[in-house]
Parts: sequence; structure tokens; C-alpha cells
Amino acid sequence: MTLCLAWKQNNAIYIAADSRLTSPDGTITTDQATKIFKIGVQVFAPIPSENPDAEAELVFKSTFGLAFSGSYINGSLIANTLDEIFSNLQAAPLVSGSN
Repeated sequence: MTLCLAWKQNNAIYIAADSRLTSPDGTITTDQATKIFKIGVQVFAPIPSENPDAEAELVFKSTFGLAFSGSYINGSLIANTLDEIFSNLQAAPLVSGSN
């Protein structure tokens, strides 16, 4: 059985999950698997086209939590992919145009 819980208390969010991995035949592979991941999120301001070498300003930074139950391979791949994508986002510039 796999278990994953999340709850909010006051201003904090808590996540708990079991750490057991089992093989398809039911044998225990390990009791020390990570099923809770920290996903770093960073959003940078648009870089002006007239100054493409400028360093982008960090406009948003946060940390998301991700926990899963079920397939470890699927869960860990999703967590690693989200962390890679969300760690370096760039905001789109506002564009005004006529309708």
C-alpha cells in the first residue's frame, strides 16, 4: 500500500508519504525512497529586445511541494522535469496592439 498526505495548519503546508519501494512481484526493494520533492520556481522579467545581453530581473521566486504515490519511476521523472522547467521561466512582455 502507498500513502501520501498533505495538510495545511496555520500558515504552513505539511506533506507526508511512505518511503517503501516494492518490485512488481511484491518484494521490498527499499524502505528509503524519496516520494516528496521540492520544486523550485523562478520567473524572470522579459529581456528588452534593444538590450538582449541584459541580465533578466528575478520577479518571482517560490518553492512548490510535490508528493506522489504509485510508480516511483513516473513520480520521480515528473518531479525532476517540473523542477527543471519551473526553475528558469521567463515572463512574456506585454504587447499592445490594435483589434
